[in-house]
Amino acid sequence: MLNLKAQKLVGSIPASAGNLTYITGINLMDNNFHGEIPPEMDRRQSLQYLNFSHNSFRGKIPNNLSQCNRIKGSIPNQLSSLLDLKHLWLYGNNLTGTIPPWIGNFSLLSSPFLGENNFQGSIPNELGHITALEEFVVEENNLSGMIPVRSDNDQSSLYENDEYNKSSLIKPKTKFDGYRKLHGELPPNLGTMLPNLVQLYYGGNKFRGNIPISLPKASRLQTLELSQNGFSGTISGESLGSLRSLVWLKIYGNQLRNRKVGDLNFLSFLANCTILETRGKFYTWKPSLNLTTLALDHNHLGGSVPHEIGKLEKLEQLYSDVNQFSGSIPSSLGNMTLVLNLHMGLNRFEGSIPPSLSNYRNILDINLSSNNLTGTMPKMLMELSTLSNSLDLSDNYLTGLMPLEVGDLVHLTELNVLRNNLSGEILSNLGRCTSLERLYLQGNKFEGTIPQSLKDLKGLEILDISSNNLYRQILEFIGKLGALKYLNFSYNDFEGELPKDEYSTGGQVSTLRDVYSYGILLLEIFTGKRPTDDMFKDDLSIYQFVVMALLDHVMVVVDPSILLDLEADGDVNDDIVREQTPSRLNNRGTPSRCNNRGLVKAMKVKECLVSVMQIGLCCCAMSPRSRC
Repeated sequence: MLNLKAQKLVGSIPASAGNLTYITGINLMDNNFHGEIPPEMDRRQSLQYLNFSHNSFRGKIPNNLSQCNRIKGSIPNQLSSLLDLKHLWLYGNNLTGTIPPWIGNFSLLSSPFLGENNFQGSIPNELGHITALEEFVVEENNLSGMIPVRSDNDQSSLYENDEYNKSSLIKPKTKFDGYRKLHGELPPNLGTMLPNLVQLYYGGNKFRGNIPISLPKASRLQTLELSQNGFSGTISGESLGSLRSLVWLKIYGNQLRNRKVGDLNFLSFLANCTILETRGKFYTWKPSLNLTTLALDHNHLGGSVPHEIGKLEKLEQLYSDVNQFSGSIPSSLGNMTLVLNLHMGLNRFEGSIPPSLSNYRNILDINLSSNNLTGTMPKMLMELSTLSNSLDLSDNYLTGLMPLEVGDLVHLTELNVLRNNLSGEILSNLGRCTSLERLYLQGNKFEGTIPQSLKDLKGLEILDISSNNLYRQILEFIGKLGALKYLNFSYNDFEGELPKDEYSTGGQVSTLRDVYSYGILLLEIFTGKRPTDDMFKDDLSIYQFVVMALLDHVMVVVDPSILLDLEADGDVNDDIVREQTPSRLNNRGTPSRCNNRGLVKAMKVKECLVSVMQIGLCCCAMSPRSRC
């Protein structure tokens, strides 16, 4: 046996490897070999084990490998005679083509690992004939179609055969980058057909229908990954709660909903799952005592969250955002003292934020945004010294003053309280939050001046205090915050000159003034959009949005309210609209003089808008030396 697994080896396999006459096994897994598998490898009559997974091989597999008795791993049609094959490990290569149906003739095959390749087509029905199948992995491919299921005319099924009850893993996930093509419904008796199933990964596909109520029959199930599909219907609390070995539950990104009061009680049943483990890859698990991850986000779940959710005392991650939950946030959440990530935004929660959340001693981020929460900004949240990622309370109805204790959040990188009803002055204590990179205070009722202490926020990249009641001059230190990428002071009562001090780059003082914020402000005013709007994500920014439309389609990106205001100045807006439609012709087939005057006026307005947009783009060019 030649075992070179995970030795950081590179290069290609030499043809001389075919001279190893009596070798019985070769394991080259987890290296960086490349090129083609040498055809000389087909000489090995004694070879019983061959593992080339997790390398960068390309090309075809040697056709004559079928001469190797009981070899474990290949795809060409010549291998259809290997009826004694038990393991087929081709994981993590660049293999293409379809999964051949004759693999279904390998009745002793227990673990075909075909994931992370470029296989296409559907999963053959014939795979249901493999009576010894225990693990089936085809994730990260371009497969499409339905999972083979027994029908009246076809006795083959990937789910149902005499020996597949031994199965521990089924993982038919396709690529997560848009090639999510597996579809169909899960058999309602799935748990009955696979009572020994341990891990079920169906995330990122197009499966639909109900989650099978027979899952409790698979009593050994540890991992249930059904996220980002089209599952609908309700969730059976008793079904999930009886899976006492459950490790990982992910059902976010579906169309699950509750149809009557009490349908959310499945959350309380999860407290029965006491033999649980933390998340990890499908082959690596670390034991724990209780459920650590619960992801329900991006569904249509509604109603009140049951108080019993607090029984999940070992929970570390709770994602229930983007649903229709309502009622108050249960105070029992405070019992889950090990929570690291609490995401409950974009729901309909109301009432105040429960004081029990101050029990979190390891919390990294809290997101309660876009709800109907009222009351004051909780003082106890400021006592969570471990908060380091984000505290997001935006788009609620919080009132009153910002707590003085906000200055204790010395590790926090993002504070977002935009669009609430907070009042009073911006606290000078914020200057103690020296880890802040993003500070969103816009859309409140803050008044007074900008505190001088903000000069200590050297790493601040985004500062938005727009739409408040702030006044007096903008302090000069703002121009010296060299890390700033976005600055918004609009819709306040500031006076005097902008500070626009020498531009600091890399610790060296420059004579260039930072006009970036002014350019962004121009683009905001004339497009009616903000750089933080939801449409600006991935590679699209407000800068690119204007650039793409500037020459030929500038009127598409202009704020419609500007054009409405121009109507008061003699039908300019109508003329602009006319400019984008065929001209009216007089009886001689030429444009009328009246229409010409309108088009000229419209063209002047368009030219003016283009000029303003060009100034804005020039001011916020990526390179400071390229700015106006």
